[in-house]
This record gives sequence, C-alpha cells and structure tokens, in this order.
Amino acid sequence: MIDMVAMDGYAPYVWTCYGLVLVVLLYLGVSSWLKQKNLIAHAKELQAATPRRPRRDRETVKGAS
Repeated sequence: MIDMVAMDGYAPYVWTCYGLVLVVLLYLGVSSWLKQKNLIAHAKELQAATPRRPRRDRETVKGAS
C-alpha cells in the first residue's frame, strides 16, 4: 500500500496535481452556486419592483380584434 501511495518517487507531483484539481473544482462549484443564488435574489427584487399589468378578459380581447 505504501508503494502505491509513494508512486515510485512521483508522489509529490501526482498528489499536488490531484489537490489542485480538487481545489479548482470546489472553487467552481461554490462560485457557481453563489452566482445562481445572487441572480435569483436579483430577479426576485426586480419582479417585486415591477408593477403588474391588469389582466384582460378573453371577451375584451376578442371584441377588440
């Protein structure tokens, strides 16, 4: 088991690469999640600030055509 972890002297390079990939993947996941969270909050703010137009009945729309 120790020989497998040591990887014939290449262990520092290999484990450093694995560590960097893990850090980058975690960063991308967290930053994407935070960006989505902020965009949803911003969309809700915009939706709350926009006045709603009154809905027209279908009869009104058909009569106007």
